[in-house]
Amino acid sequence: MISFSLFLTIFAQTQISDPNRFNQFLILAYVAIWAVAFLYLLFLANRQRNARKELQLLQQLLEEDQDQSPQ
Repeated sequence: MISFSLFLTIFAQTQISDPNRFNQFLILAYVAIWAVAFLYLLFLANRQRNARKELQLLQQLLEEDQDQSPQ
């Protein structure tokens, strides 16, 4: 019985004719991952900024409502 790792070693390996081309794909993958992570952080920062603005607006509306309510 042939093991899965032996199967991968024998049949699934491809020869890399130009190792530098493989490194270029690896670098491109790292750049893409970092770009996605950076964009996600910008998205989160924007949402946090909007949430803070909305919270301030709600606090202001609450204060105005409490000032106008009869005592």
